[in-house]
Parts: sequence; structure tokens; C-alpha cells
Amino acid sequence: MPLERVVFGMRVRNIRRGPSVWDGSDGIPCSVEQLALWRYRELGYTGIHSENTLATTLFVLLFWDIVFCPLPGVLDTEYQSQPLDMGSESFYFSRRAMIEQRLAEISDGHFVQSIGDVYEKQHGVECVGVSWDLPCDQLQTIASCLGGQRLSAICRVLATEYRLKRSGFPDLCLWNAQTKHILFAEVKGPNDKLSETQRDWLDILVTSKIDVEVCHVRDGDARDTENV
Repeated sequence: MPLERVVFGMRVRNIRRGPSVWDGSDGIPCSVEQLALWRYRELGYTGIHSENTLATTLFVLLFWDIVFCPLPGVLDTEYQSQPLDMGSESFYFSRRAMIEQRLAEISDGHFVQSIGDVYEKQHGVECVGVSWDLPCDQLQTIASCLGGQRLSAICRVLATEYRLKRSGFPDLCLWNAQTKHILFAEVKGPNDKLSETQRDWLDILVTSKIDVEVCHVRDGDARDTENV
């Protein structure tokens, strides 16, 4: 089971609809995820609010040539942002040998240069799952902190169950580049509950020996005790 953390913040009271809004550390209203991110930064982490885009971007960059492998019937035009079988069971089984070889290469530590090469060559090309807003050096740092075996485990899930697992990944990615420690956090405001896909990803990360927390944001003075 993932660890649980409770942090406190001051909720903006005059917002009646939509997601909860909180007073940020700079006095500017912010989301519950941004508030949690500031709290983690106070603990010494570098972090981003990326949700699913981090995992899917790393996956597609590392498997770009396999995703766009010209198999019969999956690429009708050169302008497609994804193969026609993306998200289906056949995506994995029709590319099984290539995918397994790539997963083994990643596990063996061959991935940082690959991320950089594909990022530079394909930057700006519209592709399912890829966010070019994520800087290349940041993606490489995060991948390095994960290490080959844990990164391979995440990629395996997306290679085999992309349609089901392209959502639900934790909100925050947090790391220390010097110690190589990495942590993911799913953030929940008052009365928010975990979805089934979020629970699935939490279990996957724990099983893969990746540190993950559920961060509960509560309405109260920031000086209140915050704990794990």
C-alpha cells in the first residue's frame, strides 16, 4: 500500500463551482495539486504536476519506432498521430518481439540517449500521448532517477494495456537529482476519492518498488502538523 501524507492549506471560500481553489504560497490562488507541489518543494523535492502525460510521453519516446512500425493496416497515411491499433490488444501482440527486446534494453540501462535522440528528431510532431511541453532534459533526469528496471515496468504496462492505463497515473512527479530519489504523489482534496484506475496505478508502482504517496490536502492553517 502507498504511504499517506496530510498537508494543510487555506481554501478560497468564494469559489462555488469546479475544482477546489487554494491560497498559494505566493498569494495567488492555485489548484490543490499546485499547493501540494509547494509543500513537497519545501521538503527539498523538485517536482512537476504532470499526471498521465509524463508516463505516456516517456513510453512513446522510447517506443516511437515500434509505435509507428509500418505493419499492415495500421498506418493509412503518414499524417496519423497514432497507429489504428493503438490501445487494442493487437498493439502488443503484433509487435511482441520488438516490444520485449526494447523492454530488455531499457532494463539494461539503455534509455537516456534514446529519449534525447527521438525528442530532437521528432520534436513538435503530433503524436498520441506525447507532451512536448515537458523539456527533454527533465524527462531524461526523471528516467535516470527511475532507473532501467522501474522505467521498463511502467512501459510494459502501457505497451500491454494502453487504453486502460493511459489515465490514472499519479498527479505529481517529485525527485532529487543528486540522490536519484524519485517519488510520485496522487493528490486529493477534501472529499475526493481515488478512482479505480488511480488505485491500479498505485498498486503497479508499489509492486515495481517505486515510492508513491497519496497526499491529502486539508483545509486549515499551514502551521498545523503535516505528516506521513
